[in-house]
Parts: sequence; C-alpha cells; structure tokens
Amino acid sequence: MPTLTQGQQRALNTLTTTALSVEMAELDAQNIETDDLSRSLPHGLQGLRRRLAALKLRAASRRHLNARAHVLRLEIPTGYNYFTQSGGFTWTTLLFQDFTVDSVLVLPGQPGTPATPDPADMDPRALAEVDTQNRWATLRHANAVLTLHGVSLAWTDHTYQGALLLDNTGRYLASVRIHPHSAADILTDDGSQTLVFTRYDMDAEAPVMACCAETVHSAQAGAFRPRTQTA
Repeated sequence: MPTLTQGQQRALNTLTTTALSVEMAELDAQNIETDDLSRSLPHGLQGLRRRLAALKLRAASRRHLNARAHVLRLEIPTGYNYFTQSGGFTWTTLLFQDFTVDSVLVLPGQPGTPATPDPADMDPRALAEVDTQNRWATLRHANAVLTLHGVSLAWTDHTYQGALLLDNTGRYLASVRIHPHSAADILTDDGSQTLVFTRYDMDAEAPVMACCAETVHSAQAGAFRPRTQTA
C-alpha cells in the first residue's frame, strides 16, 4: 500500500463517502417502488417520490464524479487497498484503475492501520506486481489512442517500464517511459515530454486516455531520434 499525503488521504475519504452515498441513493430509488408507502399513495404522489429520488441519485452521482476527478488529478496509485474514513467508520477501500472503489467496513476487533502506513510493512514483490499490471494497462490503453495517429508502443521488458514508439512501418521514433498511473512520457536529452495522459471527462463514466498530438507529430518528424554524430 503506497504512503499517501494528507491531501490524497482526504481525497480518498471523500471518494469513499460519495461512493457510499451513490449506493444508498440507488437503494432508496429501488425501495420506493416496493415499500408500504408506494402501495398507499396516489399515482401522482408516487411519481413525485420517484422524481425526488432520481434528483437525489443524480446529485450523489455528480459528487462522486467530482471526487473521482480529484483522485485522478492527485495521481493516487490504483490497484491497492487503502484505509479510509467515512461516517465515523474505517473502511478498506480498493481503488480500481477507472477510479471507482469497492469499500468494506472494518469491523470491531479487526486490525487497524494509520492513514500513512509504514513502507517497511509493504510486500515489495506485491507492489511491483501491481505496478507492472498498471503499466501494462497504460500501454494497452495508450496504443488504442496512438494507433489512430499512425504510431504505437512496443514494450521492451517484462515490467513494461520502457517502450519504443514506432510508426506504422515499424520505424523507431522515440524511447518512452510507461507510468502505472495511466500516462507515458517520451525521454529526451532535455527531460521528459508527455506522450499520453489521462483526462477526466465530466460526461464520461471513466477517465479518458488522450495523447499530445503535437508530440506525436514531432516524433514522426524525427525530433526524438538520436542524431548522427559527425567528426
């Protein structure tokens, strides 16, 4: 489990709270169709209950979407279980790659942990495996976008930390570093340059992978290939 900053921990707490609120709003919307009141109210009043429940669900969903966007911006690593606080309770919250969560209440008597766990307690092999899986997902999603521009990434090692940017003929264009948090950079002598990144579209249900078109065009023009040294 990665160590979180206070801001990241607060964002995960909010994400947990909003996810639980959406679940409760969905449950309420379902219950009003079968509870005792639904059988006794006139049709018009029951319709009003449905509309109010729908408004409550939309508001909860919007707050949850905003919380997911905030977690994305903070680049909190996905694929881990985190301890979060919501409603006065402690939860174990699994953060998926699309920044949705699955939270389980920590019952009395179960072991707790501080919000920023000691890295010495982490299993390095397990952490490395999660990072490898996340980098593989980054590469796969990146290629779905990059192939539309006539380029693609070819991984160079089994951990997917490095890749080659190739054009549609297989010609080498640049060396790329893959990140586990849904981004990839081109490596240059002057530092890294963003190739693909994840943006949050408020109308979408999940983060959207996008590429820097100008960077792709520069790569296709040979801007990042090693220059031939002349005597």
